[in-house]
Amino acid sequence: MKRRSILYRGLVTLISALMTVAGVHADVFAAAVTVQMSDSCPKSGCSEHLHVSGPYANLDDIVDPVIPYFGGKTYREVCADPGIGLVSNFEKYHMYIFYCPHFNYEDDTYTRHTMTVLFPQHGYSVAGYTPRDAAGHDINYVCDHSNIDKFSFSQELCGSYALVKDAVWKGFLRNDTQGCGATRDEYETHRWTYGQWTEKDETQHERTKTCVRCGYTVMQTAAHKPTPNDYVSIDAATHRRTDVCTDCGAFSYATEAHTFVYGEWQFTTDGYNNARQHFRTVTCSKCGYETTQYADHQFVYRSEAYAPYSEIHHYRVKDCTVCGMGISEYTLHRYDPQNKVYTDLDDTQHSVRNNCTLCGWEDVQTEDHSYTPSFESVSETKHRHTLTCDCGHTVVTEEDHHDDDSDCYCDDCGYLMTRFSVTVPATLSLVMDKDGNVYAATNANIYNNSTAAVKVNEIGLTAQNGWVIVPYATNMANEKVDSKQIGFKLRSDESDAGGQMPLAGDWSIGRDESLALPYDAVVSASTAPIEGETVLQAMFVIDWRD
Repeated sequence: MKRRSILYRGLVTLISALMTVAGVHADVFAAAVTVQMSDSCPKSGCSEHLHVSGPYANLDDIVDPVIPYFGGKTYREVCADPGIGLVSNFEKYHMYIFYCPHFNYEDDTYTRHTMTVLFPQHGYSVAGYTPRDAAGHDINYVCDHSNIDKFSFSQELCGSYALVKDAVWKGFLRNDTQGCGATRDEYETHRWTYGQWTEKDETQHERTKTCVRCGYTVMQTAAHKPTPNDYVSIDAATHRRTDVCTDCGAFSYATEAHTFVYGEWQFTTDGYNNARQHFRTVTCSKCGYETTQYADHQFVYRSEAYAPYSEIHHYRVKDCTVCGMGISEYTLHRYDPQNKVYTDLDDTQHSVRNNCTLCGWEDVQTEDHSYTPSFESVSETKHRHTLTCDCGHTVVTEEDHHDDDSDCYCDDCGYLMTRFSVTVPATLSLVMDKDGNVYAATNANIYNNSTAAVKVNEIGLTAQNGWVIVPYATNMANEKVDSKQIGFKLRSDESDAGGQMPLAGDWSIGRDESLALPYDAVVSASTAPIEGETVLQAMFVIDWRD
């Protein structure tokens, strides 16, 4: 079929409209372009392409517009040369292409038509939200300008009205009838919704806060906001206040000492304790706890002088400097025994007069004599017994000495009565050297502790351990060795041939005196040493000296 060159020249038409898509205002405007069908494309080697020219042809990118013919014929090819391609890569706009269907395709004849291309702003709506950071998120916008019914304008083109319902949406680098698909992001701060506060610890509570748009969630903490309640008494020393957080309801307790307010000191005269103590009311100003405090009176006497009250008591008045209570203090009369005055009345009684040292009360009593005994020895057999009363009354008698405890002294007057006590040496030691020399101790004595003089009447000698007593005058040089013979001498008296010791000297010992006992011995020679052996035994017979 022979093709014809048909030139479509559009009428320059400016259309202004305002539309609202998804809450976004967009300007819609129209621009006339020239669409021509030609047998040859200005581009070398190109044929039967749809060429578009006009004020919006010189753009950066080339897209493939869909421009349907009435009856379903469509040209889809666009010359790729810059300057002649139809481009819709606008950040702000997308394109609508309208055409007039008034042509006769039955006989394949074409008449002049006017075509209008509209470039309305993108109609963005929110497709979603993407969290960016703790402070905000990105609003994800997408253009959804697909409902062309929202455009209600019409225009007579080629003698007929063409409603723009059949317009084709040219998307942003898309070929899509559901919208141009242009997207953009816009940052905004989060829009929070808050959960309930819950207790975290003793000082803080916490809650979740969530962005209602992007869903970003974070845990928020804050200090408790305690609201104090009334104080409640715990014990006599402390009370407790319960604090409730106004946000989360957490409880905390503050325990502290009572803050006391003290009443005036008071007193009563009933009972022993009230006479000893005063009292006052103590109230805590915070919790109302109340108790009674007691303390001893702080007395000061009105006068230091006592006044007589009775035969037994005197008194004086004292006042408490704290509560003002006055009380009389009664005490017993105080007497000094040194001030007693006695008067002898008869053989059995006397009177005693004394005055209280504090109040001067005079006391007169009659009482039996109270005696103090005394004894005085008057002979070896008797002593004088004297009974003396404080009033001067005396009773004197003579009595015999007596020694009931057998200590040789009179039990009453202490007179020394008869006692025989003599001490003699327990041992008389002898030492003989290798040359036959004998040595004796020099400190032997007889002690007389008796109440009178004594006398040694006899000394009996008895040989021991095989020894033989011989006269002290024996010459041991003439005696056999190891014959165990001994001659003994005490003072001036010597052992005889019979082994005894006749006493010729004076052996008397006075009271509380002693008698020295110098002694000596002669001993036969011995071939072996003699140590610690008892040679003889001496028995002293002692009696009172006549």
